[in-house]
Amino acid sequence: LFSNFGPNQDEDGAVAARVAALAARIATSFPPGEMEDVKVRPSASAGRSSVMFCALDQRLLSSIRSEMSLSNSMEMAHTSQCGLFVLQGKNMGSNCCYPPRPPPTLRDGATVCHLTVGDAELVNSRWEYRSGDSIYQIQNMIAASLKEEDNGGAGGLGKGGCLGVKEDGDLVAWVLRYLDGSLGMVWTEEGYRRKGYASALLSRIAYARESERQDLDRNYLLKDSRGGELFAYIVDNNEGSQKLFISLGWQHVASADWVSFTSKRTSFMNNG
Repeated sequence: LFSNFGPNQDEDGAVAARVAALAARIATSFPPGEMEDVKVRPSASAGRSSVMFCALDQRLLSSIRSEMSLSNSMEMAHTSQCGLFVLQGKNMGSNCCYPPRPPPTLRDGATVCHLTVGDAELVNSRWEYRSGDSIYQIQNMIAASLKEEDNGGAGGLGKGGCLGVKEDGDLVAWVLRYLDGSLGMVWTEEGYRRKGYASALLSRIAYARESERQDLDRNYLLKDSRGGELFAYIVDNNEGSQKLFISLGWQHVASADWVSFTSKRTSFMNNG
């Protein structure tokens, strides 16, 4: 759960407290450890107080919508229906078998590479959900990935989760790993599609993560650095990405919607 608040700090503090209380009540319906606290961060661009629920189970939406309206005077502004996909070691599919084989070799002139912070501008320009500060988010993701790659050990190229494909020196495809461990921002430039680049990148990441897992002698699930399965959130109407992930053995396991609420506008009318 994430909350973004505008410049009215007194009002925002009260809203934040109420949202935190709501989160605490919601959390009581989940087993310990499955619900994180609300994370609150200021947003200079927000004209009104806003709250976003990330990866929200659809079964909770009706209750949360009523609570936000009655107790917090907030209205639903946007919802993006998504699915949670996970990759488990015993369900890796024919294209990425278990134990995983080395990822496929790319065609001549194409190479897999680490993304660099300098690539963030291009990645951000192609991202459907970019915002005024999303480039900084992408830069942080790439920096975290490079740090993990530099730590050495098993896994090799790909365990950091931010990879790209270059043809003749130009970045033409990429996959990124969010700071929460999920994979996303899968993209291939026009004119370079249907060459298997996205599939190869996902396969390489799976291979690197599983190789690292075997080296550390963890359980059979593919693990991210925070201890969970290798996972991704995919928008429900993105059939292309769904088919790609499923073909590699990923499984849809739950709904995971992004829902935002904003403070209700006050209407000033002259009734005289």
